[in-house]
Amino acid sequence: MESGETAPLVASGAPFATVALPGLGPARLSLAGAHQAENAAVVAAIWAELHRQGLVPLDALLGVTEARWPGRLELVPGAPAWLLDGAHNPPGVAALAQALPAYCTESDRALLVGVSGGHEAALLALAAIPGELHLVGGFYRAAPVETQLALLPPGRVTARWPDVPTALAALSTRRDKALIVVAGSLFLVGAAREVLAP
Repeated sequence: MESGETAPLVASGAPFATVALPGLGPARLSLAGAHQAENAAVVAAIWAELHRQGLVPLDALLGVTEARWPGRLELVPGAPAWLLDGAHNPPGVAALAQALPAYCTESDRALLVGVSGGHEAALLALAAIPGELHLVGGFYRAAPVETQLALLPPGRVTARWPDVPTALAALSTRRDKALIVVAGSLFLVGAAREVLAP
């Protein structure tokens, strides 16, 4: 691969992309989301230049197949399953929204959303994702639920929860939803991981 070239997308096996790695062939990325193919292309371009200079070995590029990012499109199996995503700004929410169809239909999911103060744009972007919307507060740096609710159109919110454990307990009994998406704050996802993926 010449410096400045990108790794071409070979195939996309949702939610994980497969890319062609220079000198190594097709490789399945370990991080979910189509946007990770773009990230892998950047890594491959940087790697190519460093490899050309003799600074990194060929197999160093395999890191894109082994990387882990807890709380970013992290699937926790169960009935319902949980998708934990720390999306807390509009670009992160856009990547989450793009990935969701690979997991389930709109009617088969609910969203548990909470944001920290100053992240109102993420809340509005998350509220635009189709699906049942639940608001939660009570986690570190959480904006009060009433403050979040006041930003959203009337009738958009299905339920409000005072804290993460209460919300998780209530939503874990939902058998009509295949997937519960937890998003809006890294602090929210961290609190959910403590319960769901200790």
